[in-house]
Amino acid sequence: MRGLIRGNPAQFRFPRLFLDYTAGRFPGGLDGPELLTKAIVGSALGRVAGGADGSEREFWAAVLESDAGLGAGEASLRNIEALGAGRAVAVITGQQPGLLGGPLYTIYKTMTAVALSEHLRDVHGVEAVPVLWNACDDADFLEVSSAGFFTKGLERRKLAVPDGGHTPGRMVGSLGLEPVREALEEVWSQFGDADCRGAAYVRDVTERAVLHARDWGGFFSSLYLTLLERWGLVVVDAREASRSSRAAPVYSAYLRSSAAVEEKTLERLRAVEQMGYEEPVSTRSAESCVFVREGDVRRKPSREEHPRLLAHVEKGDADLLPNVLLGPILRDRLTNPLVHVLGPSEVSYSVVSRVVSSELGFDQGPVLPRLSLTLVPAVLTDALGGGDDVVTETVLSFDKRLQRHVEESLPPGLSKDLEEAESEVRAGLEKLKRLAGTAGRGVEDVTASASRKTESELRRVRDEFVSNAKKKALSANPSLRAGGEFLLPNGNLQERGFCSLAPLLLVGEPFLTDLRELAGVHVEDSLDGRLYHYLFVYDEI
Repeated sequence: MRGLIRGNPAQFRFPRLFLDYTAGRFPGGLDGPELLTKAIVGSALGRVAGGADGSEREFWAAVLESDAGLGAGEASLRNIEALGAGRAVAVITGQQPGLLGGPLYTIYKTMTAVALSEHLRDVHGVEAVPVLWNACDDADFLEVSSAGFFTKGLERRKLAVPDGGHTPGRMVGSLGLEPVREALEEVWSQFGDADCRGAAYVRDVTERAVLHARDWGGFFSSLYLTLLERWGLVVVDAREASRSSRAAPVYSAYLRSSAAVEEKTLERLRAVEQMGYEEPVSTRSAESCVFVREGDVRRKPSREEHPRLLAHVEKGDADLLPNVLLGPILRDRLTNPLVHVLGPSEVSYSVVSRVVSSELGFDQGPVLPRLSLTLVPAVLTDALGGGDDVVTETVLSFDKRLQRHVEESLPPGLSKDLEEAESEVRAGLEKLKRLAGTAGRGVEDVTASASRKTESELRRVRDEFVSNAKKKALSANPSLRAGGEFLLPNGNLQERGFCSLAPLLLVGEPFLTDLRELAGVHVEDSLDGRLYHYLFVYDEI
């Protein structure tokens, strides 16, 4: 590693609810799932001990068949068999199937699950398996339909899939492969093998994923099974998982208590708002925590439909899907995980889903926040002077740091000459003010006005010198021109602005090795109760 800097997450626009929760600053009346630390690993293991029952073996057998069909490697298939036999525990994370692998934080989440699984194996002797829950049942097309990339010069490129083929309520995982193929063709038109060291690698893994997939969701699953093949990642398709017999108790418990759940959920949301936090989820999420699946479309039922749906659940012929509040409880029931790896927003709304799980009588396992990371190209830090403080300031306020760098880079002789010239002009103004003091009020006013205008003009002269120097600096180092938008695209954290495949195009498979090492650092810090946003000065980009 060239340089890893631990940044204060409070500087990086994370939800305040997440920051207070992870820092143990929650006010009375709010709670959430436990944060996994070294102190509670033993109790967490005790919670999932006992081996697999028949329905659990049946569930993992279905996952085995699905992942095998998607091209899963031997390590993944062995891990699924271990889960089904009760020899292993799951470390689970999840994400909607974003275009071409989803935002960067998707692969950060998944690699956090890998690193935590390996830590549990190496330190505690526990056979732990990283599991990615592919939320194919999500219907938010806009959230998954675009992907951001960057060039070697750090310029942003964005691909987007038109929404013409999507209907409201349709599960995004059921979309066809044609938009994926078209997006990949656009990638190859912009990023050739000659320009990008990782282009051949990315072409290989995406072609393998397209070959094994039958739809958009299948491509996402196959892509991650391929990318993290050597770490034995397991992927669960939410559409198939929700039909497991293990899901019925969750749906049944909810439908019997939906009125009480809504009341408790709204009460919690009011408490969150009264304490000055932003709502982690909308109040509409409390209206019905299930969707009815009708083909490839999910529909939110009315409260009046709940008794009928309950009867279907009890007969075993209901086809339901969970919403954002019931989903974590269902995942917990289906996979019996040791821990959930969550992003900042998910940690925040777990404070609300905690109410749902308590009301329904289900235990909700501990959570570990995912790796949060900004890649800082060495070309930027080298150009701006290096140093940990410079790196953090560069990310948080690039334009300010660049301006200061340019001012500091003015030729020494020029800076001195400018200062001397400004001093001479100011000395002359002071002399005029003294003379004006003897000539009456009118002359004093005119002289004061001229002094203010002169000061303004002096600043303009210096700014023009600095602007000229800035143009020369940008011309000599084109990456500086795009640096701000690369570090904080549209003012968002980089991990939200770029696609998981973006660094792989420029670096290739070695990026995954580096990412695994970074995730390991994050896991160790988190288990010790320390949460950071990491800044990684990277030579390869």
